[in-house]
Amino acid sequence: MNREKQGYLLAIMKVDDCKSSLAALLHEKEVMLTVQSGLFGIEKKLEVLLRQKDLRISQDNPKLGKEISQLDQRILNHKEKIKELEEAIQAGEITQKALKIIIDDLGHVIGWGPLNYAGKGAYSSYKKKRFIDKATHEIVKVNALFMKFEEELHDVAMHYQLDYKNDIHYYQDFLDTFINNLITDYVVRKKIKNSLTGVEATLDRVEMTIMTLQHEIKKTNVYMMEDKELKRKLLLDSVKKESDED
Repeated sequence: MNREKQGYLLAIMKVDDCKSSLAALLHEKEVMLTVQSGLFGIEKKLEVLLRQKDLRISQDNPKLGKEISQLDQRILNHKEKIKELEEAIQAGEITQKALKIIIDDLGHVIGWGPLNYAGKGAYSSYKKKRFIDKATHEIVKVNALFMKFEEELHDVAMHYQLDYKNDIHYYQDFLDTFINNLITDYVVRKKIKNSLTGVEATLDRVEMTIMTLQHEIKKTNVYMMEDKELKRKLLLDSVKKESDED
């Protein structure tokens, strides 16, 4: 009984200790929230002050104003570049989806085995030809999508000195190569493997192109953030200098 009483008292002491610690933490939380609220208000005032300084910097300090203006232009250029890269990625992703449809169509044909020129049964050449015709129709759509994709890549390459010439040439040759392979494979009774391999290789090329565009966006975002931080620092230094003089 004595041991149980001692254990019970020890448990009560631990509970009381936890309650005291919890109360201290809650008080500390309230203090931190109050401080945070005050800092948030100061941060908002600072942002307003920096915006005001940004508007009149060219009058207060023409030399610094010119530097800020150059940074603004660079930030604007970064935004424009990101916009064009995103447009190119969007065009690539639409093309990517269309290529996957063609791969699915050709996959049906390959799974059917040899051509049956008698035209009977579930795997007759008529049904295969119908899938081939559908794939050919889809590839014409893809070619139009490639033209849009090439146009976006050309814009990016021309404006920002990025090299996408090889990708553009590759996509321009894709339609003729695909149709030639498709017709040849069908005539010589192959399983359309050459055409399927060509589409899969082109899909891989599109995916790699999209990845390089996405990487370029990440790099540009980093450069833009660096310029924004530099601009903020210059404005802060100018504000501090004015405050010290006052």
